[in-house]
Amino acid sequence: MQSVLVANRGDIACRIFKTLKKMGIRSVAVYSDADKNSLHKQMADEAIYIGASPASQSYLNIDKIINIVKEHNIDGIHPGFGFLSENYSFVERLEINNISFIGPHSEAIKNMGDKIIAKEIAEKVGVNTIKGFIINDISDINSIKEEIDKIGYPIIIKAAAGGGGKGMRILYDANKLEDEIIMTSTEAEKHFGDKRIFVEKFIEKPRHIEIQVIADKYDNVICLGERECSIQRRNQKVIEEAPSPYLSNKTRELMYKQSKELARYVGYYSVGTVEYIVDQEENFYFLEMNTRIQVEHPVTELITGLDLVELMINIENGEILNFKQEDVKLNGHAIEARIYAEDPTNNFIPSIGHLMQYYEPSGENLRIDSGIIKGNKIDIYYDPMIAKISGFGKNRNEAIAVLKNGLNKYLIDGVDNNIPFLNSIINHQDFIEGKTYTDFIKLHYNNNFNQYKFDNNIREIYFVIISSYLYNNNEYKLYNNIEYLTKQIISKIKIANNEYKKFTISMVEYNHGQAIYEHNNNTYHLIIKNIISENLYTIDINDTVIDYQIYNKKTFYKMIASYVSTECQTLSKKEHDMKSLLSTINKVKKINQIKSPLNGLIVKIMVKVGDKINEKMPLFSIESMKMENTIYAETNGIISEIPIKKGDIIKLDDILLKLK
Repeated sequence: MQSVLVANRGDIACRIFKTLKKMGIRSVAVYSDADKNSLHKQMADEAIYIGASPASQSYLNIDKIINIVKEHNIDGIHPGFGFLSENYSFVERLEINNISFIGPHSEAIKNMGDKIIAKEIAEKVGVNTIKGFIINDISDINSIKEEIDKIGYPIIIKAAAGGGGKGMRILYDANKLEDEIIMTSTEAEKHFGDKRIFVEKFIEKPRHIEIQVIADKYDNVICLGERECSIQRRNQKVIEEAPSPYLSNKTRELMYKQSKELARYVGYYSVGTVEYIVDQEENFYFLEMNTRIQVEHPVTELITGLDLVELMINIENGEILNFKQEDVKLNGHAIEARIYAEDPTNNFIPSIGHLMQYYEPSGENLRIDSGIIKGNKIDIYYDPMIAKISGFGKNRNEAIAVLKNGLNKYLIDGVDNNIPFLNSIINHQDFIEGKTYTDFIKLHYNNNFNQYKFDNNIREIYFVIISSYLYNNNEYKLYNNIEYLTKQIISKIKIANNEYKKFTISMVEYNHGQAIYEHNNNTYHLIIKNIISENLYTIDINDTVIDYQIYNKKTFYKMIASYVSTECQTLSKKEHDMKSLLSTINKVKKINQIKSPLNGLIVKIMVKVGDKINEKMPLFSIESMKMENTIYAETNGIISEIPIKKGDIIKLDDILLKLK
């Protein structure tokens, strides 16, 4: 191939361009309105406009993509992941038009993309499977209940043609069975154009482990180790690692054997991933096969030293794999964390906005896969994933340490993000000990993250001392005289939503770059060890050295240290007393309207004018960044007006309803 179009965007497009450049192949990008200033557009040798921001009008527009390939004499297409990567009808069109597709043939995608057919094939070739059945018609609920009783609860119901965790529910009894089946069928038809549902026995406290396979067009199939992807929220992977800290060599070999048999049976070539759930006795069961490169492929590349994108291109070019199974050596350990634009403290609601600050860390054994730069906008139209960060080490503990260091130095300001949450996970003792089950986040976080969880490692007083130093430092810049610096400082630190804790700090000594403070008869020595950027400092307080991200928000400092994110407001005692005096005049404002907490598309309105609403009552369903979010009432009242309708695109702080 002399030229390749990447029918994708963001981090995976940029990652593929790096390999194309290394191989001397001309890279072609397509971009939408939302991506006109994107990094992937800038990285490509050529960039072609494809359409409006919604994916249906751009990255999912098959006719446009094929026309671009023909008009520009492009040899092949790499789909990346998501979008058209597992759309067999797209690949069929390419095959008819003699356009090379860097991936498997359409029949393999079709068979493995349908959960029902894939499971039937898996059973046929001897791959371990779980008891289950398909629901074509949801109207006969009694027959469905009888079949489920044969399997036994708990069960999982999911879209038959689904993927990525969408249209998936777990039930422990029959109480809400009918409602959940209707909702799953509706979501399945909406997202995948296929309303069939698949029901199977749910394995409790499983691990999600997948085998990376690669095969050429000459029936050579090789496994490149496994990845454990058990840390998930909403059935979406958050942290992945290779190899699994749990799997024995005996089980790994059995999974290799079954994965190869499945791939050979469907005539598979290119890279693919066979996914399994594994119980606490190391029994494993087929889940699905993904017929594309995975989001988490970097960890496999780190422990094998192979470039999976390069291998995909070579295979499509007709080359034979130049290594055998026994040549594959798994060296060291790698862990990847997905950085999302979302608020983990508020049910992981997606966040949009411009990246006011964006700084990617670098270092030995640290890998960043991103497709974004400072100033870019995180939009409602695409997945909220900003980047992936991977740490590599000789062993798992080393990989964790590298990843921690990288997360501590990763700066993002302008959108909510999950970096402190990721740090909390990899600092959790159960994660360190390898107790990584698919219910990890639900068990330890109840699907909500407390970013104010201070402890002996990261204490409230550390943030307060830093805020006090910054206050004095600003005074010193203003007056250039230590004598004028405030000696008595009042600092407020946020310790919970809308809850602050007050500290009275005394300055003992100040030098630019270091200072001494007292609080409650304790002395704190502060030393600025390193200023990595205007927002990133390495600070030593009483011999505790921590990386701090500090953002000046004019009236307060936003501060992040590992898994803690908080706000500090610092004043002189005189300023504090004046402010307290003014705040005695309180204005109580009654809430008479509810605004949207995010940008998105109104997909469901659950109330009408005249309804009486109560706090925490569901009102609307808003789709944003490929996820549906339920908006709940914040107060009690009677609805007087609903100025929006189903299908409207709304922005942050748009009025959703008004109350009498």
